[in-house]
Amino acid sequence: MDMKKTVCNYAVVRFMPYPETEEFVCVGVVLLCQATDFFGYKLEMKRRGRVLGFFPELDAEVLIRGRQIFEQQLRHVRKLLGNDGNADQMRLKLDDAFPAIVFKDLVRPRESLFRFSGISTALAEDPAAELEKLYQHYVYRQFAQKEEYQETVMTHRLQKLFREKAVQGYIEQAFVEGMYKFNMPFVHGDLAKPEEIRAIKPINLTQSETTRIIDHGDLWCRRMERLFKLNVRPDQVMLPVKTGANDRGRADTAHEMCRQFRQLGIRVVEFNKQDEILHFTQAI
Repeated sequence: MDMKKTVCNYAVVRFMPYPETEEFVCVGVVLLCQATDFFGYKLEMKRRGRVLGFFPELDAEVLIRGRQIFEQQLRHVRKLLGNDGNADQMRLKLDDAFPAIVFKDLVRPRESLFRFSGISTALAEDPAAELEKLYQHYVYRQFAQKEEYQETVMTHRLQKLFREKAVQGYIEQAFVEGMYKFNMPFVHGDLAKPEEIRAIKPINLTQSETTRIIDHGDLWCRRMERLFKLNVRPDQVMLPVKTGANDRGRADTAHEMCRQFRQLGIRVVEFNKQDEILHFTQAI
């Protein structure tokens, strides 16, 4: 039987030692689910290298002592709302609007080393599990470890490079071949003159398993073949590729996929070869 999802309100804890720059690092999450009488928080209390790496000039004692005091404040809120004996979560013992008032006061804007984001809302079956998920997302950026996310990062980096170098005319476009549709993030021109189209698609081939590298490479080989059926010239397509891997098998598999791309007539370049990518965009 499916559990009923309930509304949870949460806010992200931000460490902001220099309000003048408004720079911050996410270090925790607080969450309130009044429907199930739950309040909980997770605060990074052990690791400090990540924060000090972002603020290298900061005295480590400022962080260490500051988060100890802040964690005491969170414990006080937990005690104020009613503790069930669990060190990481609690059940609210109070009714009516009091928990929401306490929560809003906790996360209100204030001048402090530790501040909160605005209040956000999530639907969850298990508030404690939702708190852990949010903590992993905001503090440890778990989403960035997903392999498919890496190509989004690569695309954003190329967008930044193109802005800095005033590269114009490249936009995201969708291509349809028969019943199949796919997008390319950087396309110059359109299918009115397919022979003049130039297209760029960053490809990540650093997946954790050789099978995944092959699957992803094969996917884009098939998409390129469909693109060429629309009369786009293979030599007008560039694939900036990441192939780095810690073991020989994955590296060899990635290079084999690059060889297959080249056999199709596609220009393949290592993603860090920015000069070659820029030269391709300018040769119009």
